[in-house]
Amino acid sequence: MTARTVNRNQTDKKTQKNQKGGNKSQKWQVIEIWLRIIAYSAISITAVFAIARLLPYQQMQQAKLEEVRLAVQEKEERVNQLRGQFTRSFDPSQARQVMGEQSPRRDPNQRRIFWVSQ
Repeated sequence: MTARTVNRNQTDKKTQKNQKGGNKSQKWQVIEIWLRIIAYSAISITAVFAIARLLPYQQMQQAKLEEVRLAVQEKEERVNQLRGQFTRSFDPSQARQVMGEQSPRRDPNQRRIFWVSQ
């Protein structure tokens, strides 16, 4: 064995060690990638199941919201009607007419007409 063959054998051993070390780091990288894939898959599956459980609740809340909107719309119509009556009640030009509608009494200037059958 000459010095060159000894140096060659040593460099071959070093490259083999580097390749073996490189294989170990590659194996760890592959393991890390698979662990990430598994973890992200688990998170994705959990998210899908959570959404699936929340959809019926969301639909139920939408139905309740629609009911409330309809009730509000009905109440707004009633409020508008009452506002109209309220302003009419306090209108001086219509005061006599409103009193006549709400009271069994008649205006003294008004005469009753009785129908008589023959």
